[in-house]
Amino acid sequence: CDHSGYEMSKVLKKILEFFKLKYIDYGTYSSESCDYVDYTSALVKGMERGDCSHGFLICRSGAGQNMYANRFKHIRSVLVNDEYTAEMSISHNCANVFSIPSKYVYNHYKLYGIVNKLLNTEFSGGRHEVRVRKIMDV
Repeated sequence: CDHSGYEMSKVLKKILEFFKLKYIDYGTYSSESCDYVDYTSALVKGMERGDCSHGFLICRSGAGQNMYANRFKHIRSVLVNDEYTAEMSISHNCANVFSIPSKYVYNHYKLYGIVNKLLNTEFSGGRHEVRVRKIMDV
């Protein structure tokens, strides 16, 4: 997360712990102004090393982090702001990074619903697998 997502990242960690999921917090660790690219880079590098298979990005709009993360071949990042976009990001797009806008996912109930949906949705495969392969080949 960046400074705009710092408070939400603390809630996300509690939700992940509730679901008994291990996580790595790549920062930031305060609400002081910072550059989200640095923290997105840390997540991407962690995924490249195999430290983690999926990731969350949190900033004000989610857009910049999402755009930057998708510059890397092994990343399929999706902007997620509700349960429907969470479900489709897995079911149709086999996403592995979820960029969450703190401006629109403004409470822990909504964030819990998103995480719950992500954990309980499977990739549909089939015609969607063909599309994902095309995306990854670019």
